[in-house]
Amino acid sequence: MSKRIKYLFIAITFGVLAWLAGAELVRADDVTLTWTNPTGQEQCTEAGPLTTLAGTRIWELVAEIDDPAATTVTLNGKLPGEYQYVATSYTTDGEESRVSGKTTKTVTEFMAVAGATAYQVVTINNGFWLLPIGTVSADTECIVNQSVNGKYAIPTSSVSWSPGATARPVLVVSDCG
Repeated sequence: MSKRIKYLFIAITFGVLAWLAGAELVRADDVTLTWTNPTGQEQCTEAGPLTTLAGTRIWELVAEIDDPAATTVTLNGKLPGEYQYVATSYTTDGEESRVSGKTTKTVTEFMAVAGATAYQVVTINNGFWLLPIGTVSADTECIVNQSVNGKYAIPTSSVSWSPGATARPVLVVSDCG
């Protein structure tokens, strides 16, 4: 077996083993929302204490929190951009409050988690091969506007190269949030 094929086999095996390990490899920035739960019933004016509060709904509809004591939620995996949210509270008997005021959250980071596989992009005929060549270092920012096959470009300086990997490609990609 030639040395090149042996290294390719090792790289592919490493990539398959990392995939089989099932570790969470990517994340995007998180969004945390905070609110104040209502304490009284609403019927044009305050109509007495609210004793049947059952929870809160966060509208995008991204979450339904079935805990009447909850006052915060973190939404994982948001891509860079601006998001707007509103919420309602609901009771055990199906009554729902008016929609809250709108809040806007901006996500700016697009990161790969430490340990994600880094790939070299190799063009073949009319397509691409993504060859595993290492792992991504902690706090590596992905480049949103440079992608291939669902993977995003990362700086080569953030790659921990696989043992025996001699190639140092110009373009390296990884899974990102």
